[in-house]
Amino acid sequence: MDLLQNEQMIKSLVPFNRQLREPRMIGTLIRSIARYSLARVDRGSNSVQVHRLIQAYVRGSIETGVEVTKATHEVHLVLAAARPKHGEVDDPENWGEYDQIWPHLGPSRAAECEEDETRQLLIERVRYLWRRGQLDEALEFGSQLAGTWALQYHPDDMQTLYLRIQNANVLRSQGRYSEALTEDTAVHARQREVLGDVHLHTLFTAGGIAADLRGLGEFQQALEMDQERYDRFKDNYGEDYRATLSAANNLAIDLRLIGDYRRARDLDAETLSRRKEVLGDQPYTFHSAAMLARDLREAGDYVGSLELLREAYENYVGNVGEDDLGTLLTAQSLAVSLRKVGRLEEAYQLTLDTGERYEKRKAGEHPEALICQVNLAAAQAALGDRAGAYTTAGAVHRSYEGSLGKNHPFTLAVASNMAGYLRAVGDVREALLRAESTGRSLRANLGDDHPYSLSCALTMANCLHDLGQFSAAEELQRETIDRLRRAFGDSHPDTLTAQANLAITLRALGQGAEADRLQRHLLATMTRPPLAENHPLTLALRSWVLVDGEVEPQPT
Repeated sequence: MDLLQNEQMIKSLVPFNRQLREPRMIGTLIRSIARYSLARVDRGSNSVQVHRLIQAYVRGSIETGVEVTKATHEVHLVLAAARPKHGEVDDPENWGEYDQIWPHLGPSRAAECEEDETRQLLIERVRYLWRRGQLDEALEFGSQLAGTWALQYHPDDMQTLYLRIQNANVLRSQGRYSEALTEDTAVHARQREVLGDVHLHTLFTAGGIAADLRGLGEFQQALEMDQERYDRFKDNYGEDYRATLSAANNLAIDLRLIGDYRRARDLDAETLSRRKEVLGDQPYTFHSAAMLARDLREAGDYVGSLELLREAYENYVGNVGEDDLGTLLTAQSLAVSLRKVGRLEEAYQLTLDTGERYEKRKAGEHPEALICQVNLAAAQAALGDRAGAYTTAGAVHRSYEGSLGKNHPFTLAVASNMAGYLRAVGDVREALLRAESTGRSLRANLGDDHPYSLSCALTMANCLHDLGQFSAAEELQRETIDRLRRAFGDSHPDTLTAQANLAITLRALGQGAEADRLQRHLLATMTRPPLAENHPLTLALRSWVLVDGEVEPQPT
């Protein structure tokens, strides 16, 4: 009914019935149609359905191809005019209006329309499906559309190029990073030539390339590209421009991936503040809150992270639903923070539930769904099921190795965790071999001071301790503590954990007095937030139990 009453529809009908110059007369027309049983009006759903025989009769009464083309084009104009007037296709408040339009695109052969407004509507259909996590449908629709347009337009046509980067977004979300990079790189070259370096579309594609590079593990290269892109957005469009804020968000992702959590935290905090002011209660605002909470966790503020994630999760559920991909990503991060503050059973249940929701959405191989499984393994290990954790992590490791390669940082991150699970179940020699080889690859790829490298070093030192190589364990522990202090400070839980492990090694070396002094000092620190008297790390220190490193791959 809304489509029938929009301005373009009235404009199209006036030549047939001049009374419709008064828009309210459309109601009289609809009642007449219903009275003669030409259509069924459903007031409950605010819709009109024409009987198939009537549809066939009307189509058959149009005598020439020119008339068909003209009538069809009028439909395209009506659909384009029905697009939401405010915001973007990414905004949930607009999805209801778009949902009224989508069923009519195929029957009206909208893909054949050459009007810019109709073509933009078709591109928005691809992006809508992508944002809603309907990746297979998005790629099928986008690929068919790209094939149609390739026959109709010049390869440098601006909207064709823009469609191609939407298709690349879908490929990336499916974990097909190399394919996305090939497409984004080709499009970017043409956009720079045709549109220039600072055109919105060119900058959008540059962001896609950086995201592809992140997915492929090229974190530093992605950082450099996103920094340049962010600067161009600020200089040309302003700091509060919506796309500038998205560029800031992506730059923070790069910083997080290279282990610079403090700079990521500061940038995410600024982006969240600006998004609240510019966008209000929108998924992108909730996303910024969730990313800032992740930064807080990585920087050691577990309690602050938990509080912010709870709020972000509730906002996601209330505004876009519990099965939205953004909601699921926030849920699994919330579960990690629950685990970090010591609420182990709650963390496990939420992680398990989130994984099941990914499967329900048929998104089990989605990159974020795999990270959820890594977190599930960590939750299992925290509850004492190290064998189960090894099995869960092993499945993810095989998937990463097959799709990303054995030296990708995420593959290595899971391998590092698996070394800890192996040590916990008693296969210490194999765990040491795994930790040594993984640690070498992590240092070669990410550097000695990256959090992934330091986490693996913690586990490797524990393996050396278990094998009675106490001096070697002490040397590695002291080196790791120094690096953790420089990276995160003295009070970060990882720094405290490394010192707790050192105290245990000192005790094994016969240096009991020094070990006791270090334990007392650590207990005085660890019984204050973000840890607590009964926190698993505090209990491990009291019991002189070694704690392995743990890596959580970051969303790209």
